[in-house]
Amino acid sequence: MKQSMAVLLFGVLLFSAFPALIAAENVTDPGKSTAVREKVNVTVQERLSERQVNALGKAVAAVDTAIQKMVKAIETIKENGANVTGLEARVAMLQAKKAVLANATSIAEAREALQGVREDWKELQSKAKEKAEEAAKNKTAKVIERAKGLFSKLDKLLNKMEAAGVDVSGLRTKLGEIKATVSEAEGKYGAQVKEAAHLLKEANKLLADFKKDLKEKAGEAAGTLRQAGNKTDEALEASVTPTTVATSTPEASANASA
Repeated sequence: MKQSMAVLLFGVLLFSAFPALIAAENVTDPGKSTAVREKVNVTVQERLSERQVNALGKAVAAVDTAIQKMVKAIETIKENGANVTGLEARVAMLQAKKAVLANATSIAEAREALQGVREDWKELQSKAKEKAEEAAKNKTAKVIERAKGLFSKLDKLLNKMEAAGVDVSGLRTKLGEIKATVSEAEGKYGAQVKEAAHLLKEANKLLADFKKDLKEKAGEAAGTLRQAGNKTDEALEASVTPTTVATSTPEASANASA
């Protein structure tokens, strides 16, 4: 998204702000001879008019804005595990071309610098797109691996709840749907990153619904465990409480006999 915004801004501002620089002004003086007029035209065409200088300033500002947006996009790409050394080098080259464009004093210099900026930007855009795709694959792979780790924990939790007497059949069905969705995403993320990302979003929605049900069942399991615990405590207490046994002493027995 950031890359697309940069490209759009670059295209709109840079190429619309510079028409005066592409066509050199043709200033002639009817009172001069043809040879003199040609000489004057050449001299004028080598300089930038005030209007062209203003257009040049707008073009340089557009290039700078586009570069800054691209730098942010590259930072995001880097955060997702892609090697951006080449992209950073190309940005530096583009910065240098921008400086040449900003310092142009003649139409010829401005034209040459503008062409250089265009070529470098096109190349940077192409390479950034490749790296963005690589970063998207890396991010998708990490999400899938985290999901697998979560599935393992949830399976163990459901087993414990089931052992406590809680009906987890509905939860197992929902967890199976989530696993299937993530598995489908895993099969597509290599060549169909966007589709894989879409599937992972769907899996995340299913997971949110699963968590609600899990919370309810966990409360039910806790209640069951508390009841079981209370019954166990009662049984233990009964088993260790001493039973009252009638006893008699020799004296009492003798008295009783008498």
